[in-house]
Amino acid sequence: MTSGAVDLQAYAKAFSEYRDTIHASSSTDAASATVSVFLREAEQLFDGNLKRAFYQELEHLWRVFPPRARSLEKYVEMVEVLLGQAVEFRWYGEYPRYETNDDIRSDADLWSFRRGAEDFDVRFDYVQYYGSVLMRIPNSLRLRYRRLVNHPGRHTQGLTTTRCTRAVAGLVNHISERVATITDRRRGFRILVNSMLRTTEYQHALARLGYVAPRHSAHLAGYAADLERLWYEESDRDAHQAASSVLLDLFERKVINLIEERTHWHVCLNPEHIRDYETMAQQWQRGEAQ
Repeated sequence: MTSGAVDLQAYAKAFSEYRDTIHASSSTDAASATVSVFLREAEQLFDGNLKRAFYQELEHLWRVFPPRARSLEKYVEMVEVLLGQAVEFRWYGEYPRYETNDDIRSDADLWSFRRGAEDFDVRFDYVQYYGSVLMRIPNSLRLRYRRLVNHPGRHTQGLTTTRCTRAVAGLVNHISERVATITDRRRGFRILVNSMLRTTEYQHALARLGYVAPRHSAHLAGYAADLERLWYEESDRDAHQAASSVLLDLFERKVINLIEERTHWHVCLNPEHIRDYETMAQQWQRGEAQ
């Protein structure tokens, strides 16, 4: 899909009218039939060929999925994610992607939020996943510990990189501060981020492990973030309600695309607002990064 204007609310409304039916499908054939009807209706909201792009991505993901991960539940999840992110594929389809970790390291425009080496005043929280084979057991132990103590990161492996675009740094800081203000916890609240920038290399690895990881995800261009949802719903209802309110407001103002997935909110910045959030991010910029 190519970049261009899309009526975000109209597409979301059309999708919502079919989502429950797709979710309740008794077979992959039934889900496909409902999707086909939806795509015929939604096609008019896109200048390009939405149907072709959707089916190409669906076929690719299903093909690379490990056999053990193929199920009706996973197929429906895949369909819902791909349809929910269709607008983002349109927004960022022509943006450059970070192919490898070397691409991330060599981009001087990215900001670091690594603890002790932050380029900006970080107002969100995260846990980190270390990609080295030697760190496989420590990563697993950390995840078990988070589950044992009911840490907000109990549902995520963590971030593979602690670098991000300035616009998304501004966006996530802004969201976290608004939630902290609503809950009256300005000094003690930092929303947990499960995922931000990803490489195409890592995205492909996720798909091969059985995760719904589209090749055209806005994560690969650096303009999407996944914010923890399930833990807040289970353990911090005030924060969950506040975050839901903030994110819905941004969606209704066409600042973000918003998808509620099982464990997290998937948030993608509308490219029309990149400059706005790059400017906002300057208030949190530090030292030599200024």
